[in-house]
Amino acid sequence: MAYSVPPYLQHLLHSVSEEHYRQVFRYDRLIERLLRLPHVCFMTLNYDVLLDRRLAAHHPLNDFEDYISEAKNWSLIKLHGSVNWVYEMSYPLDPYPPTEELRTQDHELRCYAPEADLEKIRGPGDGRDRYPALAIPEGPKDRLVLPSRHEWWITNRLRAAPNIDLLVIGYSGLDIEILKMLKAVDIPIRLRTFVNQSLMTAEEVRDRFDEAGLTAVWTETANGNFAEWEEAGGLDQLVRQFGGPYPDAH
Repeated sequence: MAYSVPPYLQHLLHSVSEEHYRQVFRYDRLIERLLRLPHVCFMTLNYDVLLDRRLAAHHPLNDFEDYISEAKNWSLIKLHGSVNWVYEMSYPLDPYPPTEELRTQDHELRCYAPEADLEKIRGPGDGRDRYPALAIPEGPKDRLVLPSRHEWWITNRLRAAPNIDLLVIGYSGLDIEILKMLKAVDIPIRLRTFVNQSLMTAEEVRDRFDEAGLTAVWTETANGNFAEWEEAGGLDQLVRQFGGPYPDAH
């Protein structure tokens, strides 16, 4: 029955993306400031396309290569899939009743532009021949759902860097597979900045990164949520001090 969850999430979060697109203006502030840096990799676990549509205003995201194109100074890696990604099934699929093991890896992964409507993404027959490319929420061991090319690209991009600055926004740190992937890259982290709902939750995420061995030279934990941190100048300071040193961090 779990196979009925991705179609439901696809419908729900595509609707959320449509209804709230004009309200997420803080994405604009985040993008505008971070794109002043030499290169930014946006990594998200969200299925929705709110961030995608904002980034697409800077460079179209019409196919998978656009997400990692070297023609721009940013990339977008969606580790748990996206509502505008589907598996092209070789046979009609009804995911709602119990079914045999669904081997999605046997089918081609396809993406549509983030502004595409759900009818176009699902195609004719209410999506019977297209299955959403979304990770089924299973807890700490949620699997990665992304093109193998994207996983290869981000791994090699990070390994090629002498070190990185890491900004963690609204992430719990509970996804084991994500932390394992970052640890496997074995890249020196210069600055970690944790922004969550409050200082307490930010510190909890920081501790999970420490436990996973993802430590850094400097660490900052925001005393408040993203809106409060951004309005207090935290984002501007992060961009201004890129390259360090970071005398205010500890």
